[in-house]
Amino acid sequence: MSSSGYLRKTPSSGRGEAHKYTLMENEKRKAARIKKPLVVQYSKDGIIWDISHIRDFSETGMQVITRGILVAGEILNFRTKIPLEPFDWVEFSGKVIDSTKLKNRFDEAVSDAYITRIELINIKDEQKALLRKYVEWFLNK
Repeated sequence: MSSSGYLRKTPSSGRGEAHKYTLMENEKRKAARIKKPLVVQYSKDGIIWDISHIRDFSETGMQVITRGILVAGEILNFRTKIPLEPFDWVEFSGKVIDSTKLKNRFDEAVSDAYITRIELINIKDEQKALLRKYVEWFLNK
């Protein structure tokens, strides 16, 4: 299995079968990316935190739903917990790549919700290794 790609959720048949995930190849990716929602907190100043969820992530970047549009280049603080280490925060910073309006399945804008692409920065090696371990664990389930 290639290390550059992401997982895409495929619908179940509706007969009690679980959703399936597929690793999607994408040569732009620097690391394996999975589409697995995780709760995340984010802050511009490290004092006031908003809560949302990560749509997909890897050890180098992620897509997160944010309230309001964010400016490319803006730096945010993040913290999340992953199932492999449920009692410890994974904390890191990220640089906004872009924000686009979230749309529903009818292509209508969702009020004040944006899909924001983030490049992870200033992440400690042990935190990056933990994210990599979680991605690999998920891929091998």
